[in-house]
Amino acid sequence: MMVGDSVTSGTSDFIRETFPNGYIDGKPNRQMPEAEGIYRTDVAAGHQGSVVIFGLGTNGIIENEQEVQKLIDTTGGKPTFFVTIRMPYPWQETNNNKMLRAAAAKNPNVGIIDWHGYSEGHSEYFGEDGIHPGITGAEAYATMLRQAICGR
Repeated sequence: MMVGDSVTSGTSDFIRETFPNGYIDGKPNRQMPEAEGIYRTDVAAGHQGSVVIFGLGTNGIIENEQEVQKLIDTTGGKPTFFVTIRMPYPWQETNNNKMLRAAAAKNPNVGIIDWHGYSEGHSEYFGEDGIHPGITGAEAYATMLRQAICGR
């Protein structure tokens, strides 16, 4: 199960190909504080992913680790992953990735999937805005998720 923002929604076709039994809930302009309620609604609707991925952070500053911790707590101990972000706003990118990593480091069931590192040096992955993946980037994004979750 994946809950995310426009990066998730824009890559969802490729993610679905990679994880045909997965549930992908991505929506443009989604912010971190909204994700807890969205996750709960998705679970109540029967989407019980054995692994949870959150792809959030491109639509605003993550104010503190507690925002991230709330999502971790909501998953009830399931393996949970946060995808780092890449964007042309270094202050937001650095802050949000730092918050995701710090919260993950405090929880043994939580990992980081490093889109920021994976996409380093690959401008061809992105559209003009430097945030949203194009076709090549969407394929790379789905591949990165598969490698992180499946180990291959």
